[in-house]
Amino acid sequence: MGSTPTPGTVRDEEDLPGGERGFDAVVERYVEEVTRLAGGVVSGDDDWAMERLDELLHQRRPREVWAILGAAIGRIDDERVLCQVGAGVLETLIEIHGPALIADVEAAIATDARFRMAVCCIWIRDTPIRDRIAAGLEAAGVGVQDPDRPDQQ
Repeated sequence: MGSTPTPGTVRDEEDLPGGERGFDAVVERYVEEVTRLAGGVVSGDDDWAMERLDELLHQRRPREVWAILGAAIGRIDDERVLCQVGAGVLETLIEIHGPALIADVEAAIATDARFRMAVCCIWIRDTPIRDRIAAGLEAAGVGVQDPDRPDQQ
């Protein structure tokens, strides 16, 4: 993603919840988990990456989540999986930390087709944030559904 923080943003293995798993391991495992979920498999026996992302979100560490999602999105080609990323962790990240990340989100919309696919699958209730995302998608030539307009459902 255009302005996505680099993996160094997650300050090393000991800085991630659980410590024993570093940035690349979290990214790789998250891609596996979200791919299974997009295929209709609710959970695996050892799903831990989504739990790590949830912990980071609730520890108010959105930059680490942003970096992990950026790396994951860069590894995903399947539109269903990208949509699952958008409707899952990305949506939660923007709902909780949208004002702090909106400039990065706008930059990624402008420069990254995979990110645009993921962000098209989110439903944001915060009208100013939703409007800025919609404007970015429109500028990139992508339509967006407005959850407040039943005629688009």
